[in-house]
Amino acid sequence: MSERRKKTTAKKSPKKRSTSAENRLRSEGAEFLVLANLLIRDIHSTKAYTNFPAWDVLATNPKSGTQARVQVKSRWATDSGNFLVKNFDCDFVVLVYLNRGYNFGKRARNESGLKDPEFWIFPTPHLKKLIEKGEVSGRLGDSYSFRKSKMLNQGEDFKSRWDLIENFLN
Repeated sequence: MSERRKKTTAKKSPKKRSTSAENRLRSEGAEFLVLANLLIRDIHSTKAYTNFPAWDVLATNPKSGTQARVQVKSRWATDSGNFLVKNFDCDFVVLVYLNRGYNFGKRARNESGLKDPEFWIFPTPHLKKLIEKGEVSGRLGDSYSFRKSKMLNQGEDFKSRWDLIENFLN
């Protein structure tokens, strides 16, 4: 068989799927990143024990007695699009792009996709308004799918907006 024919008939290796243990480590890491970002901004915060249904981090203002329940959603890949939210019994949803490499369209890119994590702080009422307006990407069971690229200004109004949580507490 000629070299050229070997290349065209060779099967692509299947994409390695992440294990549930790997996914759990990544999501825990994202929660700690959110916790750290709040703490370095002098926002008293604590991380919930695993499997709290509505929130992952609790931010508080001890002077006013207010609190903000923060749900953390993370995406491993730099080119991830959608994020799912099932439970809206929180005050903020923080989307963390861990940016550990490309998942989709990898062959068309020259760079690895490794970057510093990015944070998108969405007030829960904003996400609920998107649902009411029918501006969600879809549904998967009881979860709503959101995509930053379909939001006004590509969702840029919420990038690294830690001040939204700080103002909520004050």
